[in-house]
Amino acid sequence: MRRLINNKPHPILLLLKKEITMEFKQPHSFNGILLYVISTVFVTYLAFHGDIPITAWNSVFWIILMFGSMNAASRVLYQEPYSRHAFYYQLINPTHLILSRLIYNGLLIGILSLLTFGGFSLLCGNPVKHTSYFIFELLIGGIGLSSVLTVVAAIASRAGQSFSLMAILSFPLVLPMMLVLINLGEQAITADQITNGLRGGIVLFLLALLPALIGVILFPHLWRD
Repeated sequence: MRRLINNKPHPILLLLKKEITMEFKQPHSFNGILLYVISTVFVTYLAFHGDIPITAWNSVFWIILMFGSMNAASRVLYQEPYSRHAFYYQLINPTHLILSRLIYNGLLIGILSLLTFGGFSLLCGNPVKHTSYFIFELLIGGIGLSSVLTVVAAIASRAGQSFSLMAILSFPLVLPMMLVLINLGEQAITADQITNGLRGGIVLFLLALLPALIGVILFPHLWRD
């Protein structure tokens, strides 16, 4: 019996498995986000006639990814009713819940980032000179957007599940990260050699880590209210 108890999966893994299972049971949610990204990239292709300037390529790409990530993270506002939150309140440690959502949304937005980059490169060209650095920035930026938007969505869900509240709260938090992403992306696209790449990566990593730490600290207090 003791061996069976010791072999029990960690609650975070169980919650992560639950999120993935729900995703496969309700694929329309992710398909809707994917459709948004594809349609936005296609509209950009039509607007620039397939010949988008390099500086505009970088800015438009990150703007599309930001709104796609916001749609992905906001699903918690309408996928889970209040009754399910009450059920979670009795069974689940709030720290485990927020960590599982941070990990899941990080994986989801990371996949969405790579798909957006592939679609954007296919339709609008790929001017990136340092592809490996840009993909590294893309993955870290996706994790950063995930951490900010997941925490804000969790706060908004406890305050009445308002998407407008999430948009208002997330914009000032996402803006500094977007400025860093755009600057690093411009280096990866235009520079012959990456300068201060390590410093930029550390700044981006800290911007991704700080909201996650704040969410882990604050969410249990919101959970009790």
